[in-house]
Amino acid sequence: MNPSNQLRFAVNDRINDAEIKPSHVPLALLGEFQKDVSEFLKGSSQDVDPNKDLVSIEEGSLALVATGLLSAVTLWTDLEHLKSTDSLNLIDSKRASVIERWQLVAQKNPYRRYSVADQSTQHQTSVKLKMLGSM
Repeated sequence: MNPSNQLRFAVNDRINDAEIKPSHVPLALLGEFQKDVSEFLKGSSQDVDPNKDLVSIEEGSLALVATGLLSAVTLWTDLEHLKSTDSLNLIDSKRASVIERWQLVAQKNPYRRYSVADQSTQHQTSVKLKMLGSM
């Protein structure tokens, strides 16, 4: 995967019969999602510094778009691995933990879905896909 400068992290869900969006999201979900995105970006090697890299909050569910990621080599390597079936054992352990948490939550909630998309290629990895482990 050629490194891009940004990734889009999104969580889709329904709360009180309405889709979540930046103007309608429980504070706890916002906090958990922000923490998970930060942990995923940093990974074990911490090649992304969440104090320096910026995010924007976008419409379309709840989406955080992280920028300034060109030098995050292990991040892009891990995203390339996630294109393969049963790839969690190939990626950074902290990133794998985030994906596993997302899988558990998505399995329990029929409306919950997480995704990570490379903004330059529009390649998207969704936690609902079987390629990310035991579903």
